[in-house]
Amino acid sequence: MIEFHGWIVIRESYSEESDGCFDINNILKDLEVVLKLLSSDIEFVIRSKNGMFQLSLFGFLNHKNESFDDLIFVINWIANNAIGSYGLIY
Repeated sequence: MIEFHGWIVIRESYSEESDGCFDINNILKDLEVVLKLLSSDIEFVIRSKNGMFQLSLFGFLNHKNESFDDLIFVINWIANNAIGSYGLIY
């Protein structure tokens, strides 16, 4: 059994001064497309509060399968496309 819960704050860059170099709206649109293409048992929810965007996620898997691979893919996608993002998955 694999159980996980987590959150990731989606940020364009590491510093607020660099945020203008990237477009958070395009990043979020692309992320939504990525999430819709997954045939995963994982629950992904993007929320906005006070100008910050967060991806919440959780899953209960019977074993390591394609859904687990989808989770790793999403984490890597965020790391490569929204380099200032941070979060916790446990």
